[in-house]
Amino acid sequence: MTTEIETTTDTGNVALFERYLEAWSTSNVEQISAMTHPEGVYEASYGPLPHGNRFVGPAGIKAGLDAMHAASTNRSSTHDYHHTYLYGDLAFARWTSTFVDKDGNEGSVEGADFFEFKGGLVLKKLAYRKTITG
Repeated sequence: MTTEIETTTDTGNVALFERYLEAWSTSNVEQISAMTHPEGVYEASYGPLPHGNRFVGPAGIKAGLDAMHAASTNRSSTHDYHHTYLYGDLAFARWTSTFVDKDGNEGSVEGADFFEFKGGLVLKKLAYRKTITG
């Protein structure tokens, strides 16, 4: 993964962004929660609302991710981030999620996340993914 970084970006945001992407890539819910701002928001790429399911605060995000993982016991996936960009307190990353579904079929889907940082923590992660149809 190569990250394009605006030259005036705080080096703390660079390290935070790298650690945060690694935590998502390995589904490390504890680390994700620890790096979340008290007012942090994660908008998942799924759910019944236009913005997806929204989880707020470290505890809310942890509970949402734990529930998501519990519901996916017959599915495994990896998240590979590529094309990452960091501009001050804002970041963008494209990714590929490769998975095995409950029937053992392999597949992948592309997506993108938008991030905002505040006070050395992640304030927002807004996720979007392609929908496979047909």
